[in-house]
Amino acid sequence: MKKYQIVLISIIIIILISFLTIFAYLFGVPAKPVDKIENPKLALLVLPTNFITSEKAFNNLSFFEKIKMMTRIIRELNKGFKFAAENKASIIPWMTEWKELERSENNYNWFVLDLINYMAKRQHMELAFELNLINTNVLANYPDDIDFKGFDNPVFIERAKKFVKELTKRYKGDLKYFWIGNEVNHYFQKHPEQLNGFFVLYDELEKEIKSVDPNITTGIYVAYHLFEDKDMIKTFAERGDVLALSAYPDAFSPQERIQNISQTMDYFDKIMQKTYPAKIAVTETGWSTRGKYGSTEKQARYVKEIFKVMKKHKSRLEYFTWSTLYDVSEESAKEIADSLNKLDPEKHKEHIDWLSSTGLLTADYKEKPAFEIWRQEAGKIED
Repeated sequence: MKKYQIVLISIIIIILISFLTIFAYLFGVPAKPVDKIENPKLALLVLPTNFITSEKAFNNLSFFEKIKMMTRIIRELNKGFKFAAENKASIIPWMTEWKELERSENNYNWFVLDLINYMAKRQHMELAFELNLINTNVLANYPDDIDFKGFDNPVFIERAKKFVKELTKRYKGDLKYFWIGNEVNHYFQKHPEQLNGFFVLYDELEKEIKSVDPNITTGIYVAYHLFEDKDMIKTFAERGDVLALSAYPDAFSPQERIQNISQTMDYFDKIMQKTYPAKIAVTETGWSTRGKYGSTEKQARYVKEIFKVMKKHKSRLEYFTWSTLYDVSEESAKEIADSLNKLDPEKHKEHIDWLSSTGLLTADYKEKPAFEIWRQEAGKIED
């Protein structure tokens, strides 16, 4: 047998094994349906333990490296979704930039979101989708043909409306929540002159989404811990069906964090007071085990406290999300941190440590003490 034939056969075998692996995980036995849980429902943010956010870095991988990485990611996500469903989570959040789904006008790529939606349905879970038009403190990536001239630019609005209409039509009946974000208040504190334009855009997108599926819950995605003026949150709470917000009381900046776990209830009481009477979806919360102010013991205590918060405020809490199920690698955390505006080197390192250690499970799937608390408290949430 000639050398090129051996190579060709090897390639075919590797591809076959990869697809068989993916098939086995996608069509394996799903978790039992999650029992009906009254508000607040539980959500777990499931991310791969190691991923590449840079398109350039992904393109630099060899064909076999791409197959290997994609197989691992699909395996981890499917395993994580099932694990979440088995532990009382009924909602799966997923966030995506516009450009990831539409490279240029009408050039759609639904593969990843189709896969996420399929895996969520397999586990009898609802999908909460976040369209990142802003990434915390920077603009997100838009389709290549878009020349951004403002959120209220008529051309931008029409393109965005067309996109959300296509997305909503494709996932009608599967998509439960549609958030416009991510953590947009941080960006507008630096660019306040763009806020009214963003509200014009949001109102148009909400109408477009509701015209396709009036049953979808919509809202703007903010970050409570990043409000310099906490009263500003009311402005965002007045729009949409529900205000989506992240809340990290162990944030690495001293002025943004609580001093003691026992202050958790006070922290969330203030959120509920400042957003009254809006309903709230806590789309991210967590406590790190390796960050400057984190530890395994503190994370476990924080989990205990947030279930008390859920019980007290259940009439206004739509759902409550822990971020994340798995720790992510330092390399992946660094990519996320690097995508935001640069901090000084010391703060940058703190940010990476924090981002990489909020999981209830380690990156090698070992349960942390906090997860046992989650399991125990989730079992009592219907009481």
